[in-house]
Amino acid sequence: MSNTQLPALLAAKETAAYSGLAYSSLYQLVADGEFPKPRKIGKRSRWVRAEIDQWIAGLEVAL
Repeated sequence: MSNTQLPALLAAKETAAYSGLAYSSLYQLVADGEFPKPRKIGKRSRWVRAEIDQWIAGLEVAL
């Protein structure tokens, strides 16, 4: 799925796939304050794609 086809708000599985993180790692990083927090929409959690893009851009490249 290309970036232009993704919605602006992503579910947990979409967020994990988009960021390259395991599902469990996603929630652990959120709990540790190292990944953007999701927004609650009703009972559902959704991540803002633009915030994930900023998080990815801020990662250091390991050589």
